[in-house]
Amino acid sequence: ARSGCPPSFVICWHRCDEPPLLRRRRKRDARDRSPRRRVLSNQENTFVSRALFPPDAGRRAELYELTLKPGVTEKAEPHARGTTENLVLARGVAEIEVKEERYVLAPGDSLFFTADVAHSYHNPSDVDPAVLYLVMTYASSRA
Repeated sequence: ARSGCPPSFVICWHRCDEPPLLRRRRKRDARDRSPRRRVLSNQENTFVSRALFPPDAGRRAELYELTLKPGVTEKAEPHARGTTENLVLARGVAEIEVKEERYVLAPGDSLFFTADVAHSYHNPSDVDPAVLYLVMTYASSRA
């Protein structure tokens, strides 16, 4: 660095334990390592939805892990108007039906759709469970 020049951000970063911008945590930031996260399942326990967010804060978006056992179809009623779902398949294979259109997902595939219509999740495998991650976004803040 030239004499008289202010140090760069990178140099400042190395001079302190934690940069000032990262020291302050906003009150709404939260880490949830709780084993008591909300877990929902169907009666047969062949479809499991595990909430991956703190249960007490209002938000527009929610993250879930969905697990479908082999051969299972789970039908979902339409969500509130303007609600969207963004799915990513982590393991297995899944078929998603939205408005009578079927999408086949392989690991790493994603699907974004408006979820204010009837839709379903299906695992066509005879052997392997399907694991998906779902970001549900609501049109307005939920209380």
